[in-house]
Amino acid sequence: AYLMAAIAAQFPSLGLTLDDVIATFAGVRPVIGTGKDDPSQESRDHVVWVEDGLLTVTGGKMTTFRLIALDALKAVRPFLPTMPEPDDNAPVLDVVDLALPAVQGLDEPLRRRLLGRYGAEAPLLVAAAQPDEFELIPHTKTVWAELRWAARAEGAAHLDDLLLRRTRLGILVKEGGAALLPRIRAICQPELGWDDARWAAEEAAYRALVRCCYALPPRDSIPDWRTMLAQGNGETAVAGPSAVPQKRGKETAVVVTLTLLSAGFIAWRRWSHSRPRFAQ
Repeated sequence: AYLMAAIAAQFPSLGLTLDDVIATFAGVRPVIGTGKDDPSQESRDHVVWVEDGLLTVTGGKMTTFRLIALDALKAVRPFLPTMPEPDDNAPVLDVVDLALPAVQGLDEPLRRRLLGRYGAEAPLLVAAAQPDEFELIPHTKTVWAELRWAARAEGAAHLDDLLLRRTRLGILVKEGGAALLPRIRAICQPELGWDDARWAAEEAAYRALVRCCYALPPRDSIPDWRTMLAQGNGETAVAGPSAVPQKRGKETAVVVTLTLLSAGFIAWRRWSHSRPRFAQ
């Protein structure tokens, strides 16, 4: 509800409602507890522990993956004397040749997408695909060939692995892509090596998971986001999307201020993260 209120406050002309929500999900962030009453106030920094030769990394976030990796490498280097000194300036990813012959027949946006997502494996994906599998899956930027490749080469053990963690298709289309399952089955079942009974069990489990964990909860359990928006704006009621207060000047100032604060905070975090942080 608070997300809907925030969207309505910043983008009132969109007129979005809960009916526009395709999927929902929540994640768990590993933070280091220091006993604070409010977990959201705990630090997001990562810490590296070395205990009797065991390296433990906890905390942190995905956007600082490189710094976490560098700290971990520096922590284990005393145990691996022949390991080269970690290079703070090494490229994160290997350079991919955009002129690879195997992907030259594709249109430019798709070619760049596949090279950007799959790198040197993009030619293998293209070679594995059927001619009609380079069409976009409706309402997404994913092509059917990516499903075949994920089933063949990306270690999917279950259907939810394939649709929620390899391709993310399950949160990009309504009902987790239920309407697409017949074609997904035709492409992926042979690649996965599942018989009909296994596919039926996987599909039933996937549909149940989508209903339980990725669909909107019952409407009567969701707080009224329009009331939350009205309270945040100091209003008494909000009849609908058209009644959202138009405080554009104030909203713009708030957005600019938050942007400047965020930029300063990011610069400080980058500086502070440039030094190794070890806990012995």
